Amino acid sequence: MFGAGMIFAGIGASQCYVIQRPYVPEELVCNTAGDVLLGFGVTFITLGAIGMLTSGIMLGVRNKQRRELERNAQRRSYGSGFHWNVESGRFVF
Repeated sequence: MFGAGMIFAGIGASQCYVIQRPYVPEELVCNTAGDVLLGFGVTFITLGAIGMLTSGIMLGVRNKQRRELERNAQRRSYGSGFHWNVESGRFVF
């Protein structure tokens, strides 16, 4: 979505031009296609950026949970302290 917004905004910006007058701030003037495409482009860029941030956060949380599950599984399988090892048939630390 972000990429499509960049394309729409680029095409829409090519349909616009800047008016410069003395003692007045610059003004951006676009034709109808430029107004529509620039509006779509900015909207898509904004929504795409929000989507990227949201999915990045969700992926980070999921990976953290997966790492914690793996660490807990390793702690349980190795154990700590003095215990009986079934494979070797002896007590190990």
